[in-house]
Amino acid sequence: MLGGTSGMGLAIAQAARAHGAGRVVVAGRTPGQSEAAVAVLGPRVEVGTLDVTDDEALRDLMIRIGPIDHLVFTAGGFRSAPMREQTLEDASYGMDIKFWGAWKAVRHADIRPGGSVLLFSGSASRRPRAGGVIMAATNAAVEGLGRALAIELSPIRVNVLSPGFVPDTGVYAAMSAADREAMTGQVAQVLPVRRAGAAADIAQAALALMTNPYITGVVLDVDGGGTIA
Repeated sequence: MLGGTSGMGLAIAQAARAHGAGRVVVAGRTPGQSEAAVAVLGPRVEVGTLDVTDDEALRDLMIRIGPIDHLVFTAGGFRSAPMREQTLEDASYGMDIKFWGAWKAVRHADIRPGGSVLLFSGSASRRPRAGGVIMAATNAAVEGLGRALAIELSPIRVNVLSPGFVPDTGVYAAMSAADREAMTGQVAQVLPVRRAGAAADIAQAALALMTNPYITGVVLDVDGGGTIA
């Protein structure tokens, strides 16, 4: 689990352990979150700190881990701004983590036959907004990567999960509590399921994509109906 020390990644790691995974390895770029993940996941889960943009470190981690059944890549991060006000460095930041990080991880991973890769995108790929050009482009690129890899790596399965609004994860976790609460209420009024998402919702869907041997090459929206709202 790369990006697995917090939020949705951490929830997926917990679900995998509950589902009977014999070995779970999670890594994230923030040391404090890695330490907190140990307390949540327990001693039988291996937790480390890793910058997914560091190709050498990523390769070394995959060599140390050895053959795996499933690779889950939830790492991401963006510096949003209107395109003409954004530096190339800030624009590259999100792509380097979410797209190129995933590309490198899959390239270095030794995935056993019958195993799978699960990448994460987001609704911005199909519902872009002003100020989120790089977010939209990166998520679309990840979805294209997943579909192409499903063909190239066959019979290893490759899928992409596109999560909706999950208020305590990702970019939303950085919002003030008041802003996050207000946004949660607004989203709940719009979505057909009448509530915001939870990390456990995403983990349940992720586990299904990881374990169902007849699903590959899909982009699964887990958004409470956000794409049709």
